[in-house]
Amino acid sequence: MERRILLIGGPARCGKSTLAKMVRQKFDGQVVSGDALARGVRESIEFEWMPELFTERYKKIELSDPPEIQIERLRQRDKTIWKLIKNYILAVESGSTDNILIDGGFWPDYLPELCLNNRAVFLVDTSSDRAKWLISIRDNGEENNWMRERNYSDEKIASWAEFDIARSKRIIELCKENGYTYFDIADHGIDRAQELALSYLLA
Repeated sequence: MERRILLIGGPARCGKSTLAKMVRQKFDGQVVSGDALARGVRESIEFEWMPELFTERYKKIELSDPPEIQIERLRQRDKTIWKLIKNYILAVESGSTDNILIDGGFWPDYLPELCLNNRAVFLVDTSSDRAKWLISIRDNGEENNWMRERNYSDEKIASWAEFDIARSKRIIELCKENGYTYFDIADHGIDRAQELALSYLLA
């Protein structure tokens, strides 16, 4: 049977991790969270070993900046993280026949660099009420509620939601340009978007 490489991308709080859990129930292979991989590297590697992430060459994302500036800085960071993910996939591919599932914050125009057959899907959200929904998650959500842990104010969440919408629209553009599939929560709702993405990945 041909090896399967499945990739789930998109902004935070668009259901990537939940979708990955749904896939794992029907999937036999190695499963990696790209976000957890990046956190592990940031917390364990020495400063000078990864300048793209730890020096002034990588400028911190400020929610007060225009969305296009935020996106460009995020893409700079995510490009470095994508190198980690890509090299991990290549290492597994050269050393085993395992299937691979990875979810993370990579972008559609990065994936052609992989040069391996893969099936990728992106979950995005261009909903006009995204800020209201995120605030409800902060106030009522239980699992991995990092917005509450970091004391995100309503104003900060509103700025973040505006950025997320711009980011989602950019991902949609890149999906169309590069031939990748996406599902927009604004069109389907999060549960249905995840169901459609699950069917697509496992088809």
